[in-house]
Amino acid sequence: MAKTSNNISEAGIESFYDDFLRIDWNGILGRTNTLKIAVSYANTWRESNRGRLSEIVQKNALTVFLPNYHSKEVWEELAFRFGKTTSETIKDRLVNSSAEFKGLGATVYLYNGCFQTTYYLTDHEAIMAPFNHKQEKAGVPAIRAS
Repeated sequence: MAKTSNNISEAGIESFYDDFLRIDWNGILGRTNTLKIAVSYANTWRESNRGRLSEIVQKNALTVFLPNYHSKEVWEELAFRFGKTTSETIKDRLVNSSAEFKGLGATVYLYNGCFQTTYYLTDHEAIMAPFNHKQEKAGVPAIRAS
């Protein structure tokens, strides 16, 4: 156990969360000057953190990577993973997410593939949370590292 603890510490891992929803985003984003994220669409997260994201955008420092909604293969794969009966629903969410992030003033890049994990990279820390690939909301773990 001691060696595992040392390895975790050396890796810069500061926190393990049993549920992504337990992360103190207000605190993290409040001390953030630049933020880069890679997400599928993050509608709930974006709306929950809209105020802090607007502050980051004021610094011209919000970059978002989203799956390419121009690619039918991409949104069909996401629909399969998320258990949606129609892939058009996913396409609409991707288009909406892109428009909403751009509306905030973020720089948005489209990735020609499907993320299996979400990533949030700030000035001093990184957070990674895997998808649960379920239609219903369910807790997912996350790791925060410096």
